[in-house]
Amino acid sequence: MKIIPFDPTISSYQQFTVNLGDFVCSFRLLWNERDSFWFCDFSTDAGENDSIRLVVNSPLLGSFSRLGYDGDFRLLKMDSSGVDIVNYSNFGTVWKLVFGTSDEWESFDGV
Repeated sequence: MKIIPFDPTISSYQQFTVNLGDFVCSFRLLWNERDSFWFCDFSTDAGENDSIRLVVNSPLLGSFSRLGYDGDFRLLKMDSSGVDIVNYSNFGTVWKLVFGTSDEWESFDGV
């Protein structure tokens, strides 16, 4: 599994790329103040998924993934002392975006 680095103090709109081993993924993260949620566009050389709302503890792309590679992203709580709701300032610290392959998520879920 790989934690996607993110720092909300930089900006409420960020674009960057991360090497995930077998492929490079581009991210465009955006805070929607009206809805109070982070949204992300994911793209690779094989496809993209746009405007995905970052919800906790669930596969973000699931069967709708168009990235063309095995794996998925989840938003996981990494600091048990933090609040249970993702907000502008705790994404990247308390809550982190994590990529894992299907096998890694099965192991994580105890399947």
